[in-house]
Amino acid sequence: MARARSAARGRSRAGYPAADLRARAAAWQGKHVAVRGLGLSTYDVLRGLTMGQGGRFDAAGYHASGREPCRILPFSLNGQPPFPKPQAAGFDALFDPTSEETTGFSEAAIAAVDAGPEAAPSLISDALLPVVARILAPQNVRVTEIADWLNVEWSDPGAQDQLPPMKALRHGIELAAGEVAPSIGYTLGQVWRKWQDTWRAAFNPRDASPQTAKRLIDFDEGLKRYSYGPHLASARELLALIDAGLVDLSFATNPEITNSAQGWTLQAEGHAAEVSVIVDAVLPAPNLSSIAAPPLPDLISQGLLSQLSSDLAAATAPDGTLRAPDGRPVPGLCLLGRLALGSVTAVDSLHDCFGQSAGRWAQCVIDRLSV
Repeated sequence: MARARSAARGRSRAGYPAADLRARAAAWQGKHVAVRGLGLSTYDVLRGLTMGQGGRFDAAGYHASGREPCRILPFSLNGQPPFPKPQAAGFDALFDPTSEETTGFSEAAIAAVDAGPEAAPSLISDALLPVVARILAPQNVRVTEIADWLNVEWSDPGAQDQLPPMKALRHGIELAAGEVAPSIGYTLGQVWRKWQDTWRAAFNPRDASPQTAKRLIDFDEGLKRYSYGPHLASARELLALIDAGLVDLSFATNPEITNSAQGWTLQAEGHAAEVSVIVDAVLPAPNLSSIAAPPLPDLISQGLLSQLSSDLAAATAPDGTLRAPDGRPVPGLCLLGRLALGSVTAVDSLHDCFGQSAGRWAQCVIDRLSV
């Protein structure tokens, strides 16, 4: 994605803290604002720019307060909004695995984490196949079709979802509302959502090789377009903002961005738009080499913290203890959360604020204090 070289006369703002964004947005009335990202954070940003400025939603659509930006232009690398989760409890239950299927997946996931990068994908796929085949049996979906979908997903995540942004948004709403039959990808994603705790329980307490961790994490990250989708109501709010003429997805797919007198110019498919503000709604990759704030650079230079690989973050033990470059634990130094991606999986979730990784760390602190 092209990036502007300087702020020019425009301003680039972070999407969080949300309260700060709402306060700043009060000065953007009537301006053109772009939003970098189309994930869950973008929905938060859109609320700050609309409801946060006094607008409201009801069954008829969006009712503007007049204090909103004139036009909001979200964009991302692929222009694909995430798929909403099923709304109705009965429909959501369609994707529930049985206890036996969950046990089988747990065993397969543990084996995959311990396996090499070539064997791990087939172990995961073999556990997913029968569950998805059972759910889609009424549609006469063949196992070979599901297997083919999985094979492409492992090699090129997201390649099978390439609808234009507006069609993708509407199709996602139809899927989540049960208005169209669930697709292979949507079914797989919802089953994967149901297995998030089981997946973490298999991955996080173990030491996958960096190569295996990379393959498994790429698969999990790719499926987040389904498994971490917004509520259906949020997707409908986005559609209502588009129908109201406030949000425009015309530049959603990887626009070219250049400096302009006003701020930036977005260009896509022969069209151009000037914006004076870009809100960044994308979390940066957990790349340790790009972090300048202490203490991480000093820990790295002193050999007390190492990166699993160039594609993954910090090497830690299951209790969060840092690992030195030679693999030995570094007593007394622990790290939890997003900067340990690769040592742990699926880090952008409330599961990881209150999950077992923190519990293992706390227990080890207690054990050390009692010695």
